[in-house]
Amino acid sequence: MLFHHEYESRRSFIKNIVFVTAGMYACNKSASGPDYDHSEQILNIPFTQKITLKTNDHILFIGDSITDANRDKSDLAPNSAPGLGDGYVSEIENDLINIDSFQNLFIYNRGISGNKTSDLLNRWDEDAISLNPEIISILVGVNDLRNNVTPTNYYRIYRKILQKTMAKLPSTKLILCEPFILNNIAQYDRVEPAFHEYRKVVRTLVGEFNTIFVPFYDILFAESRYNPVASLLKDGFHPAPMGITALKDCWLKILS
Repeated sequence: MLFHHEYESRRSFIKNIVFVTAGMYACNKSASGPDYDHSEQILNIPFTQKITLKTNDHILFIGDSITDANRDKSDLAPNSAPGLGDGYVSEIENDLINIDSFQNLFIYNRGISGNKTSDLLNRWDEDAISLNPEIISILVGVNDLRNNVTPTNYYRIYRKILQKTMAKLPSTKLILCEPFILNNIAQYDRVEPAFHEYRKVVRTLVGEFNTIFVPFYDILFAESRYNPVASLLKDGFHPAPMGITALKDCWLKILS
């Protein structure tokens, strides 16, 4: 039988242990850094936010080879056909510039083949911040995936890009494009599980930073049910002509 002072002492000891353990857990969780929403439910959230273009907006498209699309990197002028490449950026520019109210848009392409999120982060000041665009559209991820970057690291680096943008260009509107692959990519069975985690990453960032979302994968996957995958993506990730048009049409649907 415990006397009263012994009982209070033991109770105090146990409370302190619980408090310290909880504190250590919180510290470890914080030290591990931020992470994305791993739940399957996030893949079913409909993002319906749209964007309104203004007559003289500067729009930057940036990312990897899918955005690059063989552009002439010595031609950095807006709306220049060689500098826009022969992919979805060029098709978007062509459609928009042919609308009377958008003839004065300034559209830039700063995609670079092979880029991962870490490469974008390293060149972000020069290729994004320096242009001071009203709108930045980002498509990046497939090279991270092919180089075995973990979804959590993909999230953390991508998040740093968005944080830097919001700190330096708080009025700039962000558009996050969903990365995509189809089942004709090499080693599809190996990369497919991580790919769907990448999709969760982008959706997490869309919610976290209140950005516009372009569901590129959803559109291409839907099209692949009725068309040969190679007619959409030549090698599972580089768009064929039909795929380029699908990306263009999908992107334009975010306009209000």
